[in-house]
Amino acid sequence: MPDETFIDPNGFNAGDKVAIAAVDYGVEAVEGELVFTGREELILRREDNRAGVVHVHFPRLGFRVEKR
Repeated sequence: MPDETFIDPNGFNAGDKVAIAAVDYGVEAVEGELVFTGREELILRREDNRAGVVHVHFPRLGFRVEKR
């Protein structure tokens, strides 16, 4: 994980179940467990039957996060 101390202004924390989606294209959100929230990026842990456990990195800019 990135070595960054950051308090999310929206109240999201590592361990939260969330959905992350682009705000300007695509309609399907990616759901999983938030493992990192930083100034410029979010990292989501998800599990796929074919790929196993993966960490998906999202930029903050242009994406929305919703608790599940």
